[in-house]
Amino acid sequence: REGEKKCAPGWVIDAMANPAKTLEGIIKAICDRTTNDIDEDKLKALKGIVRRDERALRYAHEVLMKTLTRSRFAGTRERAVRAMDELFTRSVLFRQLTL
Repeated sequence: REGEKKCAPGWVIDAMANPAKTLEGIIKAICDRTTNDIDEDKLKALKGIVRRDERALRYAHEVLMKTLTRSRFAGTRERAVRAMDELFTRSVLFRQLTL
């Protein structure tokens, strides 16, 4: 369809959608406490989005840090840390924002 891009298997990003809501939705799906492990396709989608846009990386950092501070569930916090670890190892800006 017009205005859509594939970013990972099973995920389609609608160019007309609010990018912040899309990014936040992916992060919430990654940190979802109903699953035991991170969905690699969702993580790949997150990495693809933040690789192309510095503002998206900054927003992802903000959402992940809020998830760490506000969640009562250890599993949710663990998945947020694992997602942060992936971004931390790949991005100088993410490291600067974190430290």
